[in-house]
Amino acid sequence: IRDRYMGDIIKIVNLPSFNKNEALINHKKLLKAKKRRINNLLKLVDETLERGFNMKFKEFNMEEIENMKNEYKDEVVKRWGDTNAYKESKKREDKYTCLLYTSD
Repeated sequence: IRDRYMGDIIKIVNLPSFNKNEALINHKKLLKAKKRRINNLLKLVDETLERGFNMKFKEFNMEEIENMKNEYKDEVVKRWGDTNAYKESKKREDKYTCLLYTSD
């Protein structure tokens, strides 16, 4: 898998304190939320193609996904915040977020 975070993920998953079942359950919840959002976007595109350009834009809302991510953020920091893997991952995430929200 060619994912920039894969090395960090592998380090964290291999920590003795990592609960794989809990992580998979939470990851599945997040994937389902993303799936709902994508399905809503696809529906919006179909409706727009059928009826013309009259978009509602609520389908672009990322609030549910962001809330789910934030729900577990404190626990992640508490459990793995002192690990090198977490610190490296956080640095990469901060760079990515900075690039994502920087306008030229």
